[in-house]
Amino acid sequence: MASPQKENGFTPIANELLDALARTRIPGEARQLLDVIIRQTYGWQRKTAQISYTWFADLTGVRRGHIHRALKSLIAHRIISQAEDGYCVQKNYDLWRSFARSVEQTDTNYGASSGPQKGVKLAPFTVSALAPKRVPDMPLSTRTISELPAPKERFKEIKEISLSTQRLSLPEREIVCKDLKRYFPTLTVPEVVPTERAYLFLAKLRFGEISKDEIRSPPAFLIAMRDEDITPYLEREAQIRARQRAAQEAASRAPEIPVDREAAQKFFRSLRDKGVTV
Repeated sequence: MASPQKENGFTPIANELLDALARTRIPGEARQLLDVIIRQTYGWQRKTAQISYTWFADLTGVRRGHIHRALKSLIAHRIISQAEDGYCVQKNYDLWRSFARSVEQTDTNYGASSGPQKGVKLAPFTVSALAPKRVPDMPLSTRTISELPAPKERFKEIKEISLSTQRLSLPEREIVCKDLKRYFPTLTVPEVVPTERAYLFLAKLRFGEISKDEIRSPPAFLIAMRDEDITPYLEREAQIRARQRAAQEAASRAPEIPVDREAAQKFFRSLRDKGVTV
């Protein structure tokens, strides 16, 4: 049974701003994201907050594709603004644009009423309107088939692009939590902590930016941790894995050096005769 208490934390918000929100009609997904922004800004007593799409999805359950559309709509209606240091609420609600205007336009164009609306003149119906329209002739392309990329090369290019994006992809949450237990065996990552922040914590531990001896409560540290761009850490790990693979390939291609002294001298002499510097 849920029993939220103010002593466990609360979000201070001005009554005037809350009244303005009550008077403003905001669609469901956009309002969910707005509530998250209010929680992460006013709830932590700061003006802006860096919130990733994954964090939005974890806190609201909204799909990532819908998150981009909803945030773009909130910015277009001047309810929130985006800066380099994150998202913030536009406190001057006089600048807000109502969503009802766009809804009314949609209802006018796609209304469910069966009869014509007042003031709308319908075009006269003619039989020619049912005739198929002639599509103008399109000019033929001047490129020949020989100029097009070969299917095999195109497939190789797509494969290389997919591999590069896969190297920089965020690991699964289970893998991140499993790697974190190498540093903190009893750690259980809270559900409110997004996967990107857990990976950021793990990367900082791996690269020595954070010492585990200085952290008394890892769950509390994860909740209070500020989100950052994880791309540099993903690139560093990708470079390390690439160097390791190159070293393994070089070791597999290297010839075996004989253990016998005379055979080893003969082996190195043959290399010098070939012009190889030893």
